[in-house]
Amino acid sequence: MREQLSKLHRAEFDSHSSNPLKNDRSIRIYANPLPADGTHPKGGIARGWFDEAEDQASTITGHLYGGRFKAVVVEADEYLKELSRYLHLNPVRLKKYKELPIEEKAKLLKEYRWSSLRGYMGLGKRDSFVLYDTVLGYMGGETKEGARRYGDFVLSGLGTVMKNPLADSRAGAVLGTESFIEWIRKTFVDGRKWTRKEQPQVKPLRGVIPVEEIAQAVGEEYGVKPAENFKVRSPHREARRVLLEMSYRLNTNYLPLQKLGDELGGIGGAAITNNHMRLQQQMSDDARLTRRVEKIHRKLFSV
Repeated sequence: MREQLSKLHRAEFDSHSSNPLKNDRSIRIYANPLPADGTHPKGGIARGWFDEAEDQASTITGHLYGGRFKAVVVEADEYLKELSRYLHLNPVRLKKYKELPIEEKAKLLKEYRWSSLRGYMGLGKRDSFVLYDTVLGYMGGETKEGARRYGDFVLSGLGTVMKNPLADSRAGAVLGTESFIEWIRKTFVDGRKWTRKEQPQVKPLRGVIPVEEIAQAVGEEYGVKPAENFKVRSPHREARRVLLEMSYRLNTNYLPLQKLGDELGGIGGAAITNNHMRLQQQMSDDARLTRRVEKIHRKLFSV
């Protein structure tokens, strides 16, 4: 069954004229582990249009990540080696192999034909669609010594409980240092219009939205000067409450509630939380208010 599935998977790769991995040379595959239970592949590493994306950022459409392959943008220098090891260990993570001695797990991995690991270790024929040189470059290059070092590196993970490197990704979309995430945000996130479906996914990448910017959007919707909405006892009660709500929605991932309260007229964090709870209840009964809040939310994600 595994062999049949492997052949099917590779035939699918080679035969589909619409397959971007066949026709687009900018997509490069670095690892291709097929699970030992014969199911569809659940992981792999590829490098795609981010190679030249900085020059094309204004023309990108659709999700930053997602779709069929649930791609995650990875900063190669910091994480590629660790991610490749984690994926190449996937075949022995199945429950039925959990209690095997390390030596037997290592033997299984070395003999396992449905993974690119054998090609990395020089133990079998390499997959024509996998580029081995980048990862092996961290181990001394495409030499016998590089292959030995990489094999030792991967197999050393059998003796530890390894954390999935993707668990540290931001918004499930970007894995890298803060400077890399900041580059992604400025290049691909800021200044784009996002659909309602994309907004929750992009939110953790966008960063802090200044309360002055939020107040401007709320003021334009309600016909109120932004400064009026910063007053604790503003006569424009609904606009003031919506300002607090939008600030809560957009910035609580980045700012402590007390700091946010200081910026909203010197109120306590509890006041912001209570306002959120009351407004949510009111919105459940007031379609007009809900439409206004969602309109402001969409506007703030399109600036």
